Amino acid sequence: MEGNKDESRKCLDYAEKYLREGKVDQAKKFVIKAQKLYPTKRGQELLDGLSNGGTNADSSRSAFSNGNSDSSSAENVRFRQTANASETSGADTSFTADQHSGVKKILKAKDYYEILNVKRDCAEEDIKKAYRKLALKFHPDKNKAPGAADAFKKIGNAFTTLSDSNKRRRYDVHGHETESSNHRRHYPDDFESDISPEEVFNMFFGGGFPGGNVYTYRRHTGRRNGAQPEVETNYTMLLQLAPILMLVVLSLLSSFLVSEPHYSLSKTGKYQHMRTTQNLRISYWVKRDFNTEYHGSMRQLEQSVESDHLENLRHQCFKERTLKENMLWRARHYSDQKMYERASQMATPSCNKLEKIYA
Repeated sequence: MEGNKDESRKCLDYAEKYLREGKVDQAKKFVIKAQKLYPTKRGQELLDGLSNGGTNADSSRSAFSNGNSDSSSAENVRFRQTANASETSGADTSFTADQHSGVKKILKAKDYYEILNVKRDCAEEDIKKAYRKLALKFHPDKNKAPGAADAFKKIGNAFTTLSDSNKRRRYDVHGHETESSNHRRHYPDDFESDISPEEVFNMFFGGGFPGGNVYTYRRHTGRRNGAQPEVETNYTMLLQLAPILMLVVLSLLSSFLVSEPHYSLSKTGKYQHMRTTQNLRISYWVKRDFNTEYHGSMRQLEQSVESDHLENLRHQCFKERTLKENMLWRARHYSDQKMYERASQMATPSCNKLEKIYA
């Protein structure tokens, strides 16, 4: 029963969303499901409000808020930022002592197994269960404690590494050295730079929290306060445009200095002549003058072709498997037999190709 606590809380979150939208019947459906998973005072008060005056969404929301406050105070102490800031922004900036300590624990952890709280010899299913629990707990839309976004990112990186058998094997041998600068050139299938933690979360759960924000983990340049003068001299404008002009000039110079690739994994305008690697029989395309222009090692070239091809397959396989697992989980969660059958029959062609290569 205790294991269903997070799922029950998630159902109540959905119920609150539907109440805000005026969809009382759907809200009631999720409250009933939440009470079956893990009965709470919060859910019971909301259910009573829906049963007594089902069309009054405002009174139901009031019952929901009161129940939520009572249940939270029993286990955690709320920390709030400035009251005026909260009222002005309309956002809930509170967090609990448990959330704050959990974030600090994740940020302090140095090992991926420690982050997910699993054993080194655990099964893949244990890793998925641990990620599902932690991702819901530390998602920035739900956890407002300082550093929650960074903790969420570490959880996502730990999952993408340990859920991939090849990356997990290398991590067990090399640890974080696998992701150091020089080593990455030998192992280009590191997904940390390709898939953000938010994308992993969305692929795993089929979308974020109701009404949630999207976190892209990019650096943002702060704006200067104060109004710009309406009229600027030509000299000032030139100074402002100088960095942009320098970037344009440097990009043009680099385009002349950087040579074109010797091959392509797909047939394009310049790359028309197909070749095949000796080892894995991977097809690639070269330009018409390849035999006269290329003077390097064919063995190294074909190793590079095969490495790029395997990287693409692993990337696609990860997406296919995650999408399939997500559909299966949702089908079991909502007891949808048709969805479960569709998910079971969902093909993973990239994974099949990888299995054939490594067979």
